[in-house]
Amino acid sequence: MDGSMSCLDKIILKDCDAPWNKGVYQEESKICVDVSSDFELYIATCAKSYVALSSSVEKAEMSLEMLTIEVIQSSISDDKPMGNYVEYFIENSIIRIQSIYDRVLIFVNRLLGLGLSDECIGHNIIVTNDNVKRYSLEKKLRNLNKAFSDYKNIRNTIIHHDRYSDDGLDLLGALHYVEFSAKANGKETIFSEEKLSEITKDVISDIKIELLNYLEKIKEKLEEVYELSALIYCHRKNILKQLENSN
Repeated sequence: MDGSMSCLDKIILKDCDAPWNKGVYQEESKICVDVSSDFELYIATCAKSYVALSSSVEKAEMSLEMLTIEVIQSSISDDKPMGNYVEYFIENSIIRIQSIYDRVLIFVNRLLGLGLSDECIGHNIIVTNDNVKRYSLEKKLRNLNKAFSDYKNIRNTIIHHDRYSDDGLDLLGALHYVEFSAKANGKETIFSEEKLSEITKDVISDIKIELLNYLEKIKEKLEEVYELSALIYCHRKNILKQLENSN
């Protein structure tokens, strides 16, 4: 993928049969498109869920682009230690990356017309579905899910229980807290600002590289899901088009 156009961009978003090709209009603050058949509804539904998925990947990439000491320093205030901000930016990247899989499952639900509500969708429900198996998506999804395994428990910990813990990050947070407290009480700091900034930059860089490599592996498996999804989309769309033409 690497910033290039996915195969689904052309097949779904630029579909010549898409209802928005007939025109888009505005009602009050809403942008509207007329959908006049199940055929058009399928295209619109797939497009909406695919855009949400594609956007989640881009937001994960953006969060990692922003994971720099320069961006973090521009965000800090005087009443909180910088270590809190470093931790926040790292946790945001992890959550953004891990949330991609949720969007994948929602997209598959729409692609195959499984009729599940978003609240009911989960990995086991999707991969054990007969239609998912019928279209050979089960293995692709299981492989993709494995690619998300490194930070799965960490993401759940951040959201439900605690904070992201890493030896280097924990030590960095302690150093920043000590320096913050010393400044607040008018005492001499242990490190110069330049030295602490250098240490911080190295810790951020190591974690960022690890997360970038992690995301790239995910995107490789995601592209495999996209390639099969493109075939499924065309097949199901043609079936609905034939039904529409026969009526």
